[in-house]
Amino acid sequence: MMSPIHINRDRQTLGQFTPEEVSAGLAEGRFRPSDLGWCPGMETWKYLSDFQDLPAVPLEVPPPVTQVAAPSTVPLEPPWERRFKLGYSQALLQTIGKLLTKPHGVFSAMRTKGDFVSPLLYIIFLTVAVGIVTLPYGSLYGNAMKRLIELLPNVQDYPMGMFQPQPLNLANVGMAIVLMPVLATVGSFLRAGLLHLVLYLVGGANKGFESTYRITCYSDATTAIFRVIPFLGVLVAIVLDFWLLIVGLKKVNRIEGWRAALTVFFLPICFLVFLLACAIFMGFASTF
Repeated sequence: MMSPIHINRDRQTLGQFTPEEVSAGLAEGRFRPSDLGWCPGMETWKYLSDFQDLPAVPLEVPPPVTQVAAPSTVPLEPPWERRFKLGYSQALLQTIGKLLTKPHGVFSAMRTKGDFVSPLLYIIFLTVAVGIVTLPYGSLYGNAMKRLIELLPNVQDYPMGMFQPQPLNLANVGMAIVLMPVLATVGSFLRAGLLHLVLYLVGGANKGFESTYRITCYSDATTAIFRVIPFLGVLVAIVLDFWLLIVGLKKVNRIEGWRAALTVFFLPICFLVFLLACAIFMGFASTF
């Protein structure tokens, strides 16, 4: 026999109900599929629509069940959004760990509106931290790109000066630290806006822009930590970022995986097609 289910809506406890009562409530509209439920033995709260063992038709109202205390707090947000209670460093580490190991649970329980500040601070903190660590990598990446360009035909036609790294002095470091929060802020809103536009076009924008923004910030910032590994870390960060974005969009908007994947890959594919077209054009132009 299934244990009694605690139901929570918008952070308000509705009470404890038997599976039969939950089924009847869903059928009558008293409960919503988007309400959160928890019963003993579960690791975290989940949507009522995700409960697979509910009886299709309640046969009768059973006698009152023994009261079991539900968890004192409903985990409706990543640990970072409880940073004032946990402490900044602890909340940061817990959020990174949970997003990398249990992204489905984090995004399923994440709030979708009410706070732009928390995700923005999260991406600024990690962008600045990772950016400071990776500042010396500029010369490595510049030289690597320069060598790759030199392998192309008619290399004298390419502006090689753009791959010359800037000297790593105190002034440049200070300028980078000042600009990083600005770039993180503008970049996060721009990318989330483009993702939400594509999500709307594929028919998957079941939540507002803020939900897409929160997914973007938590995904981009978390995977950015892998960029501290030279070369390979960039590839790992990109792959993991795509994965987290797909999981987040799918869970938050409750859409099919292909819609979420199409949303995430649409813009990179367009960019690659553009680069390919430019390369083909330059190849033809060099023959004349």
